[in-house]
Amino acid sequence: LAAQLRAGMEAWPPTSILELLQEEAPGGGTGLLRLCRHSARLRAEACQGLSRRVVRSVAAVTRSIKTSDQLPQAQAELLAWARIARRGSAAGIFRFDEAARSSVI
Repeated sequence: LAAQLRAGMEAWPPTSILELLQEEAPGGGTGLLRLCRHSARLRAEACQGLSRRVVRSVAAVTRSIKTSDQLPQAQAELLAWARIARRGSAAGIFRFDEAARSSVI
């Protein structure tokens, strides 16, 4: 299960990740959030995978901007990753440490 979670965090599109982080789902959150509440190992895997994915994706978006006409699309993508980071942080499965900050900047 941990390996599938790692693979999913790398492959799932941002919209799917955002849906997995919904707290409003019946039963107090999605299956992912419930699993993370009950398993420290899965919570750690999710945190590491999500944090890595957000950092990698934000860095990729910022590197992809070559002209001013690409800015609106980049802004939309960055806002989507910011929403994911906020939801992940609120759920306790996202960490943006000093190493992550420096790799994005």
